[in-house]
Amino acid sequence: MKIDSWIRAIAFFACLQLIFNGSRIDAQQIEFPDIRSVEADLIVPNMIDQEPESGLRVRRSLEGWYRERVYHSLYLPKDWTPGAKLPIIVEYSGNGGYRDALGDTSSGRPEDSCLGYGLSTGVGYIWICLPCLNAAGSEIALKWWGDAPQYDPESTIHYLHAAVVDTCDNFGGDSSRIILCGFSRGSIACNFLGLHDEKTAKLWRAFVPNSHYDGVRNWPYPNSDTVSAAIRLERLNNRPQFICGENDQAEETRRYLVPRVSSANLAFASTGFRNHNDAWILRPSKTRQQLQKWLQRVISNDGQGEVVYPDHSQLLVVRDATGGVRPVKTKADWAERVLHVQANMQLVMGKLPDPSRRVPLDLVVISEEHLPKYRRQKILFTPESNDRVPAWLLIPNELPESGKSAAMLCLHQTTNIGKDEPAGLGGSSSLHYAHELAERGYLCLVPDYPSFGEYTYDFKIQGANYASGSMKAIWNNIRAIDLLGSLPQVDKDRIGAIGHSLGGHNCLFTAVFDERLKAVVSSCGFTPFHDYYNGKLAGWTSDRYMPRIRDIYENNADKVPFDFYEIIAALAPRGLYSNSPINDSNFDVGGVRKAFAKAEEVFTLFRIPQSGPSRTPLMLSTPNAPHDFPKSERDAAYDWLDRMIGVHSIISLQ
Repeated sequence: MKIDSWIRAIAFFACLQLIFNGSRIDAQQIEFPDIRSVEADLIVPNMIDQEPESGLRVRRSLEGWYRERVYHSLYLPKDWTPGAKLPIIVEYSGNGGYRDALGDTSSGRPEDSCLGYGLSTGVGYIWICLPCLNAAGSEIALKWWGDAPQYDPESTIHYLHAAVVDTCDNFGGDSSRIILCGFSRGSIACNFLGLHDEKTAKLWRAFVPNSHYDGVRNWPYPNSDTVSAAIRLERLNNRPQFICGENDQAEETRRYLVPRVSSANLAFASTGFRNHNDAWILRPSKTRQQLQKWLQRVISNDGQGEVVYPDHSQLLVVRDATGGVRPVKTKADWAERVLHVQANMQLVMGKLPDPSRRVPLDLVVISEEHLPKYRRQKILFTPESNDRVPAWLLIPNELPESGKSAAMLCLHQTTNIGKDEPAGLGGSSSLHYAHELAERGYLCLVPDYPSFGEYTYDFKIQGANYASGSMKAIWNNIRAIDLLGSLPQVDKDRIGAIGHSLGGHNCLFTAVFDERLKAVVSSCGFTPFHDYYNGKLAGWTSDRYMPRIRDIYENNADKVPFDFYEIIAALAPRGLYSNSPINDSNFDVGGVRKAFAKAEEVFTLFRIPQSGPSRTPLMLSTPNAPHDFPKSERDAAYDWLDRMIGVHSIISLQ
């Protein structure tokens, strides 16, 4: 072939390549649409000059600063109430004076940020948007921070700390659950400011950098280089970051980070749009949904690294956050595993309230009725501020010579009459277990579950501080145990719990978190998640139960981070009697048998040869019955309780 033919051929293929590359660019633009092609479903409240109030976004100035010129925006969510403890989203905006060919703009001022509102949808989180300040701290810096060319961030960081303290002290911000997020300049600020020094770095639970990332490229301020950014990255300490950006920008950041830092707690995603604009978060998208679920997950964690157990039926192992595994050989090994069970339950149910939530119980007797073997009091008690639980208290007429009896927390099933059924005042006679135990000599406390019986409770309003109805019920039950332990007629070392269906698993959940329950009777209360309607978990996801199973774990039994194998085993060396009928349509008996067989492996760690009356801490009864608590099984359960904590108990569980 002649040389000119070669040249023409090369030119031809070059043209083809140019056309092909051009097509790829067009395809990318089609793949990432303009945000204006998708209608916003969230509207950010305007910042106004008014006193802070739930549902409002207000201008907030701090004492000691230039109040006319230096401010931040404060949003108290719609579900905020005085005294509530809520997580905080802290946000920084992009540089001001920005405008691109797509019409995207940025003012650089706090009031024009929106990322935090899209993350929270206006509920559940306090949201503050902070200013970057000039070096003197007297003006808002619309570009970067400090003054050129030094760009000193110190005044900006001092204001950050002052604003966080103000939010925590005056509006109930939870200092252990603060998320730092930002767009463009604010995205870089997540590390440049957020990890600037050890004191500042300790503030954050997690980070959401949106567009650009500290150290990926050099900027006009000092220490924007890769080496300086690497020093800041050391302060990240494996905390979670959800890194997102327009087009495929997050992939660029991934390539930068992977060689430099552990990627175990890093998530990367495209916003799904081409725009350099944080308003994408105000529009429905797959990435927004992923980000909101990620936020729920990290904010529910207790701050420790999540320890994942791929197979919850494998009980005799302890794992760590890095995936390391060792066998359970001692009681101390098992105690460590129980801590993981509790932590993983809280990922689904929400955080167990800390002891500061306790207030005086303020027990009030509404009425009293005398029966042949006990007296029945209708009472109210206070589990936490601004809440009252209706309950029955059944007190035997005859107490042991010691003057103190064993006590039972008696929890009802899903029934409109709530506490009345166990107390023998209606419903099924096979579920009158509080009445029967009181006649047997046990002091019984029978509370209403939130929203049942006389306990009117709105999980969206009153329950705004709880991620689940299950955790609210656990806290109420813990306070009920406090009440039992305070009564002069009760031996506080002999307290148990009994329940059917809703009450059956409610007993188990409570016992995992409160070791004062020495014996539990669960009737038709559980089966492992994979055995619950063949893994269809929708029945667990109402507000009364655990909505995160739906919202975060996608109703997938493989993803839920705990299971009943662990819950049963976590009771060791205390006692569990389970009534699990073979015809129970709710809780498959095959799954219960599997769970008991596995839990038995743990209970053997605590077996001590004993003399005296038979006392078996783990008992399973499988009658030929439907979802019910037959008399023969109730009598057997009561006899078992007598041996464990009642009139015939002679062995201490301590």
